[in-house]
Amino acid sequence: MRRMILAVLVAASLSVVTFADETPPAAPASPEAVEAQKKHDSAIKEAREKLYKAIIAADQQYVADLKAALKAAMLNQDIDSARALDDQMKAAEAILKRDQAAFDTASGQGRFALVGATAKQGATSLSLPPGASVYIYGMATGGARDCRRFEDGSVVSVKDGSGYLSAQLAVTSRPENQFSTDCVAYVIGGCGVSNGGSLTALYGANEAPGASSASVDFTLDGPATVVVVGLASGQQAISFDGVPDLHIDVPANGSEAMAIAHADLAPGKYTIRELTVALLPGQDAINQADLMGVFIFSAGAIDVSSRSSKIAIPENFAAPRGPAPERYEGG
Repeated sequence: MRRMILAVLVAASLSVVTFADETPPAAPASPEAVEAQKKHDSAIKEAREKLYKAIIAADQQYVADLKAALKAAMLNQDIDSARALDDQMKAAEAILKRDQAAFDTASGQGRFALVGATAKQGATSLSLPPGASVYIYGMATGGARDCRRFEDGSVVSVKDGSGYLSAQLAVTSRPENQFSTDCVAYVIGGCGVSNGGSLTALYGANEAPGASSASVDFTLDGPATVVVVGLASGQQAISFDGVPDLHIDVPANGSEAMAIAHADLAPGKYTIRELTVALLPGQDAINQADLMGVFIFSAGAIDVSSRSSKIAIPENFAAPRGPAPERYEGG
């Protein structure tokens, strides 16, 4: 129990260190100040790493002690104590896993993570959890009326048969975005991505009246994770094909169709398609348009070749700048 309390206190100390470092000093104005700041930053990084390692070591020792106590209880056939110790050990292992994940994220070696994936019908603004490397937004309307561009990010869009902007994608480093429209029905959605590595963003569009599909093709020479965002103005259903083991994070579900999915891909050639359908009666084919974004994240620098159009990547996208440090396993 004392080790558990110690781990909690150390974690609290870590929070204090993190919070104290959140507001950096003003940019240095002289070579001496630059060097001083480098030394300061290096010392903070080293101290934070030591603190994480101390937390993980305490967690590991706590798990080991509980395992030893559980083994002794089982040998003594003390069933009640064994059950209680087993519950404690599982809780301690969960804490160890959490703290290891925190260290991985802080050292830049955490796994790809999709953050806050959502779609909101009838909304024109969206706030996503802060702290991701990049944010992807999408929106679609029922068409036939005016719609304005996303306020932030690199944006691509499609128009319906009447010439109105009816669906768009945006890539940005900001966790908030919004648009405005005179339409009656609309949806906004998106997600953040953390620890995604390098990024290539592609899109496919279909502005023909009665549009029912859009596609993106690409070839990978290394493993990657793809995030797929499908949009369909004047339609209510979206499905994807061309990717094995695609996980649907946000299904199309509402008056205007938007869907988000992701998959881990091996090297190879791919063509991803979104297939769209108008389900509500009275839908006018001239209002239908399809837009799909494919966002390719890779841990290292891989070659991505494609005939599809590209979406510009924000200049301040937090791509990795070197190899990740070795994973700390304790001991």
